[in-house]
Amino acid sequence: MELQRIINTGHLYVASNIFPQWLVDQVSTVDWLSAAYDRISIGNFKRRRLIYNPARDGEFDKYVWDVIAPQIERECGITFTDAQQNSVDWWIDEPGFKPRMHTDGDLASALQIYWLPSNRTDLGTAFYSTNQIQDLTHYFPNIPNTGYLMLNSHEPRPKLWHDMEQEVPEGVLRLCLYITFGPYLPVHR
Repeated sequence: MELQRIINTGHLYVASNIFPQWLVDQVSTVDWLSAAYDRISIGNFKRRRLIYNPARDGEFDKYVWDVIAPQIERECGITFTDAQQNSVDWWIDEPGFKPRMHTDGDLASALQIYWLPSNRTDLGTAFYSTNQIQDLTHYFPNIPNTGYLMLNSHEPRPKLWHDMEQEVPEGVLRLCLYITFGPYLPVHR
């Protein structure tokens, strides 16, 4: 995985080449539309959270905790402090999905990884320095095996406002892997 800090935020990173090719290849073998799911109940979001399936998710889960989390700790100079708040969730955003600009409140840290559709870079995430659309800090395009790392729990608490600039259109589903690592502390070197 490659991490590149977004200047002027300190808490936001471009993540690319996140998973190795053998895991990337597995994404195209899954029948995502028939996967069991529940709904994330935040407003009127049209988002499915897939129910954990060890056969589909086990290798991704293992790679996250064996490789990705330790790399983030090393490169960002932090230590994750509460494994009870970890999660690895596949999300499918349906037509009509477009969250309003928001911060993630008490969520300490997250990595969102884009997968499908590979031809819709406009279905990524925009981050802003304030809650005003003209204050765009960075746009993360919807490109497979890339995404963003957001670290929220330092003081002073960052205001990482974000949204999608485009609504998921009819006939399209957006697949993402969303990982939460829980709170963290800076490592003093």
